[in-house]
Order: sequence, then C-alpha cells, then structure tokens
Amino acid sequence: MTAGRRALWSAALGLATTVLAAWGIAACSVYQSGYTREIAVRSRAAGEGSGEVRMNVFRFHGSQLVESVARGAASVNSASGPAPEDAVPDWARGATLPWGRSAPWPPAGAGDRRVARASGWPMLALRHEYEWHPGPPGSSTGTYQTPGGIPLETTNGHPGAWPVNYPRSLPLRPVWSGLLTDAAAWGGVWFIILTPIGYMRRRRVERGQCPACGYSLRGLRPRTLCPECGTMPA
Repeated sequence: MTAGRRALWSAALGLATTVLAAWGIAACSVYQSGYTREIAVRSRAAGEGSGEVRMNVFRFHGSQLVESVARGAASVNSASGPAPEDAVPDWARGATLPWGRSAPWPPAGAGDRRVARASGWPMLALRHEYEWHPGPPGSSTGTYQTPGGIPLETTNGHPGAWPVNYPRSLPLRPVWSGLLTDAAAWGGVWFIILTPIGYMRRRRVERGQCPACGYSLRGLRPRTLCPECGTMPA
C-alpha cells in the first residue's frame, strides 16, 4: 500500500471512528449527577418587558447536554451571573438561545425550554436537539423528538424528572471544529497502524510473494491471481 493510499484510508477510517465514538458515547451516557449551573438574566428589547434565561450545562465523559429555560417577566431588577451567551458553548447557542432571533420571547408568566446535546472524543463532534411533544389534552405524558438525531428511545422517565427524562439518541449534525479535530486525531492513529501493513505488503511484492497472504508467485505469469487466496497482485 502506497503512502497516498494509506493516507486516504486513514482519513476515511478516522472519520468513521469519530462518528462511531460519538454514537457510542451518546448511547451509553446517563446524566444522573454532577453538573454546572449558570443562571443569567437578559432584558428584552425596549417596550417588550424583560425575561429570565436559566442555563444548565451537564457533562458526562465525552458528552454534554445544554438546557435553557426562558421565562417571561413584567420586569427584572438587575442581571445576575454571566450573559446567557457566555454560559453556553458555541455549538449550542443557535439551538438553546433562539429568543429574540428565530423565536419570540414567551409572554409574562410563561416558559419556553430548549435542549441540545453533543458527544465525541477527544472533542465533541456531533450534536442534536430535543423537542417535547405532549400527549392528549389533560394527559401528563408525551414523547421527545430529536431533530438532527436518530432516536433510540421515545421517552425515558417522566416530564420534569431531571435528568432521566431525556431519551438517548445518535447525533447526526456536525460540530465542525470538534469533528475535524477528532477525525484528524483518529486518522493519525490509523495511519500509524496501517504503516507496518503497507511496509509488509511492499516487502512481499519485492520478494515475489502475494502481497495479501505471502504465497510465492515465482514462475507464474504477471497479473495472475494468487493460487492461495485469489488476490490479484499489484
């Protein structure tokens, strides 16, 4: 195997390993304890009153879940904590802080919850969101949908029972900085693994052997299939 082919194979395997690592972590992650909570208050535009945004950021071994809750209020005396944008990682801002941009602020006394999750190692590489769809009127049941993900469960617990009510899902949307970094890191690992394989195949060809199994091809016509394993010599 030439260096160019090893590089291409390493890049493909690095990307595949990145996706499988993110999926494996997402399928196994359970948020049961340990989280950081950031609470911030953001004022609305003039004439629209004020609102409070509460941020919860949960971390679990290569996985991160960001939850934001906006509550409308008639007025807010002063801001507390950092700005909401400072409490949210870049990959989750569009999904968890849409108010005043792609979504209206909730009216006074009402609330709006947004959730996003990402996984990957060594960096977060893939993400998805959560949307709660309530059941029939008068019922406390419902299901979560996961835009940008493949759901593994329809629900996991009861609404409001944190954190087990967020079902597991396989993320599909890229976190570009993490995806490229992880793919490069895993690709480097695969290149190291494939290097001795390429060297061994080259040495076999130099010795007149089948590059796949090492069977002697001496005396055979060029481009003849290996009698042992059926490989076409390079």
